[in-house]
Amino acid sequence: MKLHNLLPAIVLFAIGLSSTAQAVTLYEQPLLEGPGFWAITDTIDGSTGRRAYDNFTLLTTADISSVTWWGSITDTSPPYDNPVAYDIQNWELSIWANNNGQPGQLLYSEYRADAEVTREQIVVVDDPTSGLLPVFRFDLALGASVLLQADTGYWLSILAFSPTGNPWFQWLPAQVEGDDASLSENLGTGQFFSIPDDRAFALDGSVVPLPAAVWLLASALAGISLTQRRQH
Repeated sequence: MKLHNLLPAIVLFAIGLSSTAQAVTLYEQPLLEGPGFWAITDTIDGSTGRRAYDNFTLLTTADISSVTWWGSITDTSPPYDNPVAYDIQNWELSIWANNNGQPGQLLYSEYRADAEVTREQIVVVDDPTSGLLPVFRFDLALGASVLLQADTGYWLSILAFSPTGNPWFQWLPAQVEGDDASLSENLGTGQFFSIPDDRAFALDGSVVPLPAAVWLLASALAGISLTQRRQH
């Protein structure tokens, strides 16, 4: 078989490789196993309480398909009657564009029942002031993948909805991976203020890199094929 007869198959092979995607961890700020700032991100109805955000940047353009975060349920009022019963009913997960160092345009949001979120208790922290505090890992598969661009700043927010406002959900700190800071918003006033430490979370999804070497090979073979055609 002449080379130019193989050209369509070669091009299709290159396209197939370029569209192959594998689920990977695209970004992670691992849980800090030690002292750090626990950020309240909890509300009764969305109009009161506090919402925490943390910024991130991907190294490659990708589709986000699931999110993992770490947190705890705590009584934040003396006499700190911990451990407390788990009472989160719903979650709101959102991704925002960056606007001069703060969350800007809302790009994606999901409101999900707690039953749809996978929860695993991984440890209990014995805090000398607040008592026994359970630490949970939460995993959520998104209802639709979210396309995020490489080298672009974004903000992730995790907001718990609980019936009383205390105990609170607190988003736990991460090992230093980003800028070692995050934001908290007063939902009653809309005011933002900086808080210490990154938040502990991970983003999983699919990367679709362009296999440059394969495309170069296909281009070279196409050139050879055209040369053969001219010769015949």
